Amino acid sequence: RLSSMSRVRVQIMNQFDRKSHEYKANKRYWKLIQKDSRKLSDKRFYRPTFRMHLTNKEILDKLLSYSED
Repeated sequence: RLSSMSRVRVQIMNQFDRKSHEYKANKRYWKLIQKDSRKLSDKRFYRPTFRMHLTNKEILDKLLSYSED
């Protein structure tokens, strides 16, 4: 049984083609969406999915920006 958060995530992911960057980023980092934003690390690491150094907060902002539509 999916939680309501997971259901929303799946609906968002279904809007994208499975080969798209947005889909792959959501699939890779879905746990960040469910985490308390105050507990997200602000340490920067290289993220191959985005091909740049990002913090977890920055990744979450990117994931949320994909679903603004």
